Amino acid sequence: VMVTKADYKTYQDRITASIKELIEQMGCRPVLFLGCGISRRYLGSPNWMDLLRAIAKTARITDARFNFLAQQANNDAAQLGTLLIDPVHKWSWGPGKSKFPKEYFAASADKAIFLKHVAAQHLLSFGPLTTKNPHAKEIDLFKKTSPHAMVVSRLVV
Repeated sequence: VMVTKADYKTYQDRITASIKELIEQMGCRPVLFLGCGISRRYLGSPNWMDLLRAIAKTARITDARFNFLAQQANNDAAQLGTLLIDPVHKWSWGPGKSKFPKEYFAASADKAIFLKHVAAQHLLSFGPLTTKNPHAKEIDLFKKTSPHAMVVSRLVV
């Protein structure tokens, strides 16, 4: 069934009115449930697998090797991230060495710091929010909300 823009607009208006009425009746502020979708929508940031693929690409891990590791991890992003720690660590001590602060190379540093650093650098390329964002109106509305609470699931970057 194809939904027209007019149908969708009517649906949005109906739901918005229903939410406003409920908030007024309950006399309380809303609770926002936030997941990684919020950073994907407003910043265009990657999902977990795409982030891991970008990390692998930066560390010169081939697509074939990445796919092999993904299969080993049963396509579980958390497990795959763990499997990427060693190859990213090895690359960091070789061709990638100039991309990291020198304190990362101390014996006391956890080897996962290299993967985390590459991930953070990649994610920084998606921000900050600007008025040129296609969702600027929604972002402005978020800024004006005063939720009772925010429940954050997974990573929100």
